[in-house]
Amino acid sequence: MNPDKKQRIMQAAEQLFRTRRFHEITLEEIAREAGRLLGRPVAPESIIIDVPEPVSFEIDLPVLDAG
Repeated sequence: MNPDKKQRIMQAAEQLFRTRRFHEITLEEIAREAGRLLGRPVAPESIIIDVPEPVSFEIDLPVLDAG
């Protein structure tokens, strides 16, 4: 992948992740934002998101009391 395209896709994803949670964002939205930054369409199928294992996602799960 072109380094500029990769950088723009990362910028697009970063901008979206600043405003919403990971599970609320679609590849289509990332592709649309990346396309806006690049000035040309980006296919959602061309985007692969690699999430490092230590990343913690904020989710609303109830905490069960052991007692």
